[in-house]
Amino acid sequence: MLVWQKCCSFQHIRLYDLNKTQFEQQRSTAWMPSHSLKEFLDPENSDLTIEALPAPVRAIITANKA
Repeated sequence: MLVWQKCCSFQHIRLYDLNKTQFEQQRSTAWMPSHSLKEFLDPENSDLTIEALPAPVRAIITANKA
């Protein structure tokens, strides 16, 4: 994401926070009753997806357009 922002002429790019997405943030609801994050993570290692890719993270990034 940071590289993309630089390529798009953003400046003063700052990463404030980077955290693993929590089950409470990505859960099934009445509006979205289908599968949630929990069903897509490895049941034995929540740092990986069922495809053995890194689990999703959430980031807070700010930048200014040149």
